[in-house]
Formats: sequence, structure tokens, C-alpha cells
Amino acid sequence: MSKAYTDKQVEVMVEAYGAGNTDAERKEIMEKLAVTMGKTVGSIRAKLVAVGHYIKLTGKTTKEAGMNKEQYVNAIRISIGARDNELKSLSNATKADLEVIMNQLRIINNTQEVKELG
Repeated sequence: MSKAYTDKQVEVMVEAYGAGNTDAERKEIMEKLAVTMGKTVGSIRAKLVAVGHYIKLTGKTTKEAGMNKEQYVNAIRISIGARDNELKSLSNATKADLEVIMNQLRIINNTQEVKELG
């Protein structure tokens, strides 16, 4: 039975993978190793697990810092000149809907600014 990886390949794999400091870096390293060695990412991962050098992904996704629902509601109120006690039910809308409304208000405001400049 032949070995899937030579000792040298395992050495290179462990060294390269160990240089990754984040999930994204380690994932990219595994993808490059797979291409270089003519293997699949799954095979690379399995070998790293077998030799005790695989670092499990944190599972945390980096979420883009954006506005929350309350911030959207307040920004919409300000954009249309509503008072704090008005549009109370707007907070019941979905975040996606609030984002659409805010984007449309931005477009309207930009259009008005262009007209004023022209």
C-alpha cells in the first residue's frame, strides 16, 4: 500500500498551515496546498487532523459592522423630519425593509442635492 503523502509533503503541509493565524488564512493555505499537491482540501484537512496539526475553525463569522434596527428607525425618522414619538410601529418592520427605506431616502436626498447644485 502506497502512502498518500510523503514525509516531506507532510512536513511542508504542517509548516505552511502553522503559519496561518486566522481561520481565513488557514483556509487559504489549505486551498493552496491542495492545488500544489494535487489533492483535495478535504484530504489536506484529514492529513493535518491525522498528524495532530489541524486547528478547528472557530465557527465565528465576521459580520460586517452595520446599523441595527433601532439605528435604522432613528435615521429614517430624522431623514423625514418625524418626531421621536412618531412612527412607533416602524420598529416592527424587518431590518431588511428598514434598510430598503433608508437606501431610498439616501437616493432621494442625493437627487435633491444634485438638483440644488445644478
